[in-house]
Parts: sequence; structure tokens; C-alpha cells
Amino acid sequence: TTDNDLTIYTDGHQKFDDLINDIRHAQSYIHIQYYIIHSDNLGKQLLHELEKKLKKV
Repeated sequence: TTDNDLTIYTDGHQKFDDLINDIRHAQSYIHIQYYIIHSDNLGKQLLHELEKKLKKV
């Protein structure tokens, strides 16, 4: 396949910042797969960003 990219994170904060940035800049689709999303600050921010993106569609 083409246009594949891999980043290995050793810092959870950087991974989350990049995830939010990817959501904000997504143009066609967003694929997210997690086993658990907690209702903590990070989980709420993730859902908030997804809701904002959905409203732009």
C-alpha cells in the first residue's frame, strides 16, 4: 500500500496531542480504535474534538 506512516510514541502526552491534531485536520474520514475510553479529562477532550468535527460535516 502507499501513504502509510508509523510513529512510535514514548510519551503519552505527545501521542494525545498528535491525535487531537489529526482529528482537527482530517478531511475525509477518522478511524479510531481503542479498547477503553475513560470519562476523564483526556476522554472528554477526545469526544469533544470528535463532536466539533462532526458538526463541520
